[in-house]
Amino acid sequence: MTAYIGLYRGGTKFFETSAAAFRAREGTRLKTAGIGFEVPLAPLDAGRYDCQVTLIDRRTGRTLFWRAPVWVAR
Repeated sequence: MTAYIGLYRGGTKFFETSAAAFRAREGTRLKTAGIGFEVPLAPLDAGRYDCQVTLIDRRTGRTLFWRAPVWVAR
């Protein structure tokens, strides 16, 4: 699985991480995977952003998205 994070405000992308590869945990029924990213806050203005996590299954080519609001405070 490949994943990356994008931060959007008003439909404009302000930041995107590099794509990172993650492996599913073998031996678990759901084949879950833990993912983690570090997002530098210095280039971002304070305020609300939409955070979108994009997951790409490299075997099937399927893409999944999850989006939630986040706030950057100074």
